[in-house]
Parts: sequence; C-alpha cells; structure tokens
Amino acid sequence: MHGMLAAISKTPEMALDNEEAMALAKGIADVAQYYPVNMAPEIYAWINLAMIAVPIYGSRIYLVSQRRREEKMKNVTPQQPAPARQYNGNARVHVPHVDFPDFKPQ
Repeated sequence: MHGMLAAISKTPEMALDNEEAMALAKGIADVAQYYPVNMAPEIYAWINLAMIAVPIYGSRIYLVSQRRREEKMKNVTPQQPAPARQYNGNARVHVPHVDFPDFKPQ
C-alpha cells in the first residue's frame, strides 16, 4: 500500500521497508483485536486478497501509465508558431464587387 502511495505521489520517502511494514501490520493487528468483526470467512478471505492485490498491481498499473505517457510525450512534435507578417506600409485591402440587383438606394 505504501509503495503504491509512494509511486502515485512521486514521493519515494513514503515507501516502507519490510521491517517498518511488519511493525505497522503488528500495530494494526493489536488494535484490531479490540474490535471484533462478525464476518463470514469467505468474505474476510476476499477482502484480504484485495488488500494484498491492490498494492501489488496498483503500483504496476501506475508505472505502466507513467511510461506510456512519457513515450507519448516523446513522440509529440512541438508545433512551431507561424512567422509573424510584417506590415510594410503599402498594404491594400481588396474588396470584391458584389452586385445586389434588388437594392435601390433611397
């Protein structure tokens, strides 16, 4: 869980080593003994599996998405802005002639 948090937040300091993870797990287990949960063993097993699988695969999914994003950014060619037009003072505006046959000035 902490490895995934460290990867997503880009803060490797959040990753726990094995000794820290074991100490945290023991602390959680010590507190949990005072809060009994009446749950079917099958449900408890599925929740346990999810708690194990999410950090394992979640961090890998995040790393794959980061790699793909970086690869995509490498393949993007930055667009060059169009050169600015210089005004030389002799610009003429061409207005096309439009005939309105039904128009009668008053």
